[in-house]
Amino acid sequence: MSSLALKRQLGVSYPTAWLIHHKLMQAMANREERYVLDGRIQVDDAYLGGERAGGKAGRGSENKVPIVVAVSLTEDDHPLRVRLTPVSGFIR
Repeated sequence: MSSLALKRQLGVSYPTAWLIHHKLMQAMANREERYVLDGRIQVDDAYLGGERAGGKAGRGSENKVPIVVAVSLTEDDHPLRVRLTPVSGFIR
């Protein structure tokens, strides 16, 4: 959720919504640092972001960030935890 959407939802000023948004993101990041992926793990690469008008579309676009995604699965193959890590680029 964006800070602007949070502002509308809570009925507060934008600076207040921005501060709440960033405090929530930091609390979530701190919580996630305590967890380690274990058991059966699947890993894949992807690109995160969108294309700008007139820009290159698809993999390798200058507007997208390459990431590696790892998912820890339960015994019945349901996702349990996920890690997304930005990387500088993929070797082709």
